[in-house]
Amino acid sequence: MVEKASDLIKDPVVLEFLGLEEKLSHSENDLETAIIDRFPTGTIRTTAAFR
Repeated sequence: MVEKASDLIKDPVVLEFLGLEEKLSHSENDLETAIIDRFPTGTIRTTAAFR
């Protein structure tokens, strides 16, 4: 039975490489900004081409 949001996530994602502060949740904007800041533009474009 699901009583809280954390019950839905069995394998939490480790995002230490993004350099975000530790907290229970991050906004989509926080994650997007961290990803864009950490990866070269060409990498993001190449990855988007495979969608």
